[in-house]
Amino acid sequence: MILEQLKQQKDFTGTEKFIADYILGQKESCIGMTTEQLAKETYTSKAAIIRFCKKLGFESYRDFQRSFDSEIKEMYRMSVLMEKNSIDENSSVSSVLNVIPAIYDTAVNSTRMEIDEEVVKRAANKIVKAPFVEIYGLGVAYDLGNIFAFLLNSIGIRSGAFCGINDHAIESRRNEKNNVAIVLSMSGRNPYIVKTAKTMKANGYYTLGITGGNAGEIEKYCSDWLRIAHGKGNITLAMTTGVNGATAMKYVLDVLFVASMVLNYEKNKENDEDAINSMKLFYDYNKSED
Repeated sequence: MILEQLKQQKDFTGTEKFIADYILGQKESCIGMTTEQLAKETYTSKAAIIRFCKKLGFESYRDFQRSFDSEIKEMYRMSVLMEKNSIDENSSVSSVLNVIPAIYDTAVNSTRMEIDEEVVKRAANKIVKAPFVEIYGLGVAYDLGNIFAFLLNSIGIRSGAFCGINDHAIESRRNEKNNVAIVLSMSGRNPYIVKTAKTMKANGYYTLGITGGNAGEIEKYCSDWLRIAHGKGNITLAMTTGVNGATAMKYVLDVLFVASMVLNYEKNKENDEDAINSMKLFYDYNKSED
């Protein structure tokens, strides 16, 4: 997410911080600006703007501008969507029917803008090579972990969800390679999940954190980290944090599942066809018995 990078200003020079501050303060004005116009407004140069874009991970200013414009427009769209579908004491069932899709839309798109594709690629590659994928979470996160484990098992990737650290399992896998642990937390601050990430990393696991909020301490113990959107700053979102966070986390887990499935696409396609044929034979047999 470009705006997040601009706010963090990680390893920015003084000039780059000035450019970032200007863009953050004049978001709408910056939409459609040329390199020359932005350089003039920030009292820098065209070369400085291009270097700045490359630091943000873009090949050119044009690539940066396209992504920035898209991000600002999407944020505005989501803001209008949530404002039009707010909830209060007078809300009807009809209002609720409208606001839930708006929450889903906001959760998924906010999370999509923050997802690092390279992290998804790395995580999917680790998952398909793992002898067993361990998923840790509490409450709703644990339930979502169970669904994710079921999906992975359906394509031949052995996995399981846990709400407690299994020391015996860790010990039995100590000599195995490519161990993977995924830790889930809506807030990113749950002390148990932080402890779990720390334990798994200490035992040589590739540890992927999927959490809301700022990673903080948990990021130190994760090989990679993906942030989900969570309710904040809006009464509708604040009152539906559980729906918002759960939707965002389910979206990320679904992305990882499909990405892992694609890596072994032909094998999974054959398995799927075999399963369909088996179901058809079962159906035909029972039909003939009738």
